[in-house]
Amino acid sequence: MSGYKDRLVKLYRLSTDLMDKKLWDEAVEALDQTIELSEEMQDPFFLEESRFRTALCCKILGRQAEFLKQKQMISPDKTFFIEDRALGLKDLG
Repeated sequence: MSGYKDRLVKLYRLSTDLMDKKLWDEAVEALDQTIELSEEMQDPFFLEESRFRTALCCKILGRQAEFLKQKQMISPDKTFFIEDRALGLKDLG
């Protein structure tokens, strides 16, 4: 099981690094894998933040359908720290 946890952590870190470099398409791919593995493992730790990050990337990329799909799965009361900013659902617009 720890192999899955290690992979999950590495995927999450990769996605944040890609976002920091503004490589939005690549970040979405890594985030999709993070979400998929989180769901497989039934591990919620990175799940909602990964959905928020995916929604943010999709908004930047103009992928409206994917943006709206991810946005619907984000709790309205959660806060996420991205690039030294606290963001929530309302910040996605």
